[in-house]
Amino acid sequence: MAIAGGLLPEAETSAFPDPTLHKSYVKTGDNQYLFVKDGMDVAQVVDVKHKPQDGWVVAIIESGDEAWELGPVPVTVDTWTIVVPRNQPVLLPITHFNALSDAVRTRYIQTDIQQRLTGRSSRRFNLRAVRWPKATQEVEKSQERYEVIEINQ
Repeated sequence: MAIAGGLLPEAETSAFPDPTLHKSYVKTGDNQYLFVKDGMDVAQVVDVKHKPQDGWVVAIIESGDEAWELGPVPVTVDTWTIVVPRNQPVLLPITHFNALSDAVRTRYIQTDIQQRLTGRSSRRFNLRAVRWPKATQEVEKSQERYEVIEINQ
């Protein structure tokens, strides 16, 4: 079939390139993409049964009820920023896992109009450690920090 009234020659392939996403979009699952700024890494999505090497943890950050608790979580330790997708098992360095585990939020409530506001702290992220590496002193300290029981919250 002639194209443009025969002014353009017929080609077996399309003259237009196939559409592709910009390299800032990183695939994190089936038909799931995450936009990442330059200089940031995306946490590697792994299987739940993956055995992490020393210094790494397999963890899941679950999404919350609020709109801001649905997107990916950027975690920075020193100058290394990792973007963690939610609801997927990812491989994280123990330092980044500790930063997530130590993050708290304080909500202020007032039980009576006559009383002052009282703050109640709780963990910021619904974080779950799926697999730990072989036990070392650093891993045991991280497990103790993670397994703290919150009382009177």
